[in-house]
Amino acid sequence: MILPSAFPFILNGLRVASNLAFMAVVSAGLIGARAGLGHLIMDSQTMLETDKMLVGILCLGILGGVLDRGADLVVRRGLARFTHGVSIHGTAPPSPRVIHGSLSPAEGERAG
Repeated sequence: MILPSAFPFILNGLRVASNLAFMAVVSAGLIGARAGLGHLIMDSQTMLETDKMLVGILCLGILGGVLDRGADLVVRRGLARFTHGVSIHGTAPPSPRVIHGSLSPAEGERAG
């Protein structure tokens, strides 16, 4: 079946698409909104109310971060059944140190 092998790519594509959609909504809100955060930011810029403008920008940043973390959580949970202990971000999880024989690591260095 093709779906299990394509599933990681589908989930990561959805994550990227949600971030791009958020950027498009924010851009549209900054350009032509009559209410909302985009209007608050642009109106505050026009009226030189820097404090309100920065609060609006901070709120957009927090919303974007929450959206990204939520999408990342969905991807991690969705891929958990396919990874089996392998990291999905390219680095392997730390492996337990295996010592062969009866020598400790310090004794092995002396004997070696």
